[in-house]
Amino acid sequence: MEKGGGVIIIMAQSCNKIIILILTLLIALTLSCVNKNNPRVNDQNPAANNADSQTAETVTEPVPLELPFDMTVDGVSVSENSEVVIHSEEPVQIQVVSSVPTDSELTVLHPDGSSIPLGTWTTDVASFLHAFPYGENHLLVKWGDSVYDILVVSAAPEQSNSAAGCSSPFIDLNSDTVWRYKQLFNGTIETFWVYQVESWTESDDGTVSFSIETGMEGGVERTFIPQTTIDLYCSDNILYITKAVEIDGDATWTTTYDDPTIYIPAELTTGSTWERHGQMLVENPEGNVNIDLVERMRCTAEEQIAVEAGEFNAYKIEYSIERRNRSEDITDGPSTMASKDDPDLSIERRNRSEEIIDSGTSWYVPGLGRVLSISEDDSKRLELVSYTGTNPRLQQM
Repeated sequence: MEKGGGVIIIMAQSCNKIIILILTLLIALTLSCVNKNNPRVNDQNPAANNADSQTAETVTEPVPLELPFDMTVDGVSVSENSEVVIHSEEPVQIQVVSSVPTDSELTVLHPDGSSIPLGTWTTDVASFLHAFPYGENHLLVKWGDSVYDILVVSAAPEQSNSAAGCSSPFIDLNSDTVWRYKQLFNGTIETFWVYQVESWTESDDGTVSFSIETGMEGGVERTFIPQTTIDLYCSDNILYITKAVEIDGDATWTTTYDDPTIYIPAELTTGSTWERHGQMLVENPEGNVNIDLVERMRCTAEEQIAVEAGEFNAYKIEYSIERRNRSEDITDGPSTMASKDDPDLSIERRNRSEEIIDSGTSWYVPGLGRVLSISEDDSKRLELVSYTGTNPRLQQM
């Protein structure tokens, strides 16, 4: 019995050791899982923990790009930011400046994978306008044999002074936008024209109304400085024209357009056409003249254009302006009168049925509007010199 009892005691002791071993393994396994779910913190060396944290923060900080050129997107310097964030669904300005002109090419990759070539250049300054869709876009700059990838993130658009019904017209007319053009005749500068938005009102239905006033500065001496007011309104991103009034000394040209008459569509594509119909009343001390007016426009191409204000991707618009004198009395009034589109262009009045046609080519840039107009005989030229405004794409260069 004692021997048997000893065996029982030994077996009991062995079972206790096994249970202890199992418990020890379970505790170790539990601690291992806890450590995996909760990274170990060095309690004995807090400085080491801070160093690890600082290292992680350093990795996430933007690294300045080393570019052989200066580049801004929507006024933000690319060289100081590894990525650029914009808050506009409308075209913004992209500008590249270099002291060493190089054969270069700019392409943008949209979030959907589409590739849009913006243009090539070899000059020291290049400027483009582009609307970045929501999401991550990539500007690829081919500079000689190298390619630089700039990330442009288009975030939710910020609220602007554009009405909901006119959030993205082809020409962005803000209340303080100013265009400055130079007018040349046979290669010689005659004068400078300044176009400025003088009023900006929004109705309850979202329609926005504008008035653009023009004036002359410098150039040839004149007894009177002509002034023009153009009344427009915007609905569903389409710009319509209602009236244009030019005053030059004792003469006044008032053109009233049929309603609705498109000034410029919301979007342009090659092949786009539109017409403007109106009636012009010329009032002067020597007599009045009534004229039927038809302006025809056709978009024939999309191409790069260089003017004094910069280089742009523009739409080429061929236009013709037809005027028919319908006055009852054609003997009164001056033998010539100036066009409302060009004060130095004289139009002879011969008979009631005669049609007088002007034609030429203009180039329009999205957001900016007209940057260049050239008459068909190449004698007259109106070229954009500078532009200013609160909209980022209308900043003076």
